Amino acid sequence: ETYEDTKYYTLRDNIEGDTEQQLLSNNNGINRLSNFYNLMKYSEYFKYLNVYNQPIYLSDYKGPSLNIYGYEYNSNLDEKTVKIQCNDNIIRESTLLKSLWIGEEVIEHFNLNINQGEGFSKEDFMKETNKEMSIILGSTYKNNYNVGDEIYVNFILGESMAVVKGFFEEGTSIYYNDNYVLLDNYVIIPMFINDYSNGKSIYNISLQHVYFLKNSGIIATKLSEQDTYEIIDNYARQSELESLYTIVGYDTSSLQAFGIGMDDILVGIYIIAAILMIFAVVVIFIYMLKRIRESKLYCAILIMNGCNKKDMLSILIGEILILLIMSWGMGCLTLKYLIIEFNLIRAGYIYLLLLMTTVLIGIIPIYIYILKIIKKDTAYYLND
Repeated sequence: ETYEDTKYYTLRDNIEGDTEQQLLSNNNGINRLSNFYNLMKYSEYFKYLNVYNQPIYLSDYKGPSLNIYGYEYNSNLDEKTVKIQCNDNIIRESTLLKSLWIGEEVIEHFNLNINQGEGFSKEDFMKETNKEMSIILGSTYKNNYNVGDEIYVNFILGESMAVVKGFFEEGTSIYYNDNYVLLDNYVIIPMFINDYSNGKSIYNISLQHVYFLKNSGIIATKLSEQDTYEIIDNYARQSELESLYTIVGYDTSSLQAFGIGMDDILVGIYIIAAILMIFAVVVIFIYMLKRIRESKLYCAILIMNGCNKKDMLSILIGEILILLIMSWGMGCLTLKYLIIEFNLIRAGYIYLLLLMTTVLIGIIPIYIYILKIIKKDTAYYLND
């Protein structure tokens, strides 16, 4: 989905069965999942936005039926209202309502307008034991609730007393699951950035399950779908979650050509690039030797007019450096397009390494040969 030149992709995992059990049972599972999340969140290539559909129970609900979770499928108020015994041993009549769980960058990115009250502050995304959480309500709640009202909430991650922080302006929408969702009928809850408070998990479920949810966010970027997938795949590899994350709707089979994977294709490209660069070095080397031999008379004249070895070396090296600088400039231009325009990160860095190696390989033998040449006496240059 593209909106105002920004493309939106939804992250999806392939975690199920044995793979899921391994992550849940392995002590290293949470480290791998949280590492992937942090790589996504702090990526320099795109903005990672956490938006997750998370229905929530509100106690003593007083709003319209259209806010009920499943209303579009004929769910009614009585059906979605239950009695819940909370952690404080109080039994509360609570109703399951539409809700979204959002990260701290979402309101600013989508420019969500607050009609009354205020939006989430940075502190609202930090959950502490026995601390009230903040919620923002859609416009349909304004007739029944006020800023500052306290409501007891229950959801999959835990339960808490919540304070109404504000109300969204009518018609405010957010991108989620390949659609723009109208927030008029939603309760918005913050996605907490901390996992622990006073040494204990702030959630009622395992942290692995929490990161399963966190790692299903939205990617906002100007990059193509394939480039975005390659970055995600690279982050997954770094987190030992290879092949477990992709983009919703992205066909990874397109990365296979005649049974050869993209990694194999890239290796082939790198080998060809290395061969071409080595060939270029050989050509430059032969050309420079030819030029040096053709300049023997010119060198002899310089020596006869008092040119010392240092000056001679500077003159001969100068021509080489001009060619190498021109080659380096062309190489850097290519590098710019590889990394910035096409975002082929690995290809770009390997190309840079090959480019630097080429320059060194080209300079050293020619430098040695020139030192040998200028040690000859004048008769050597006049010999032909």
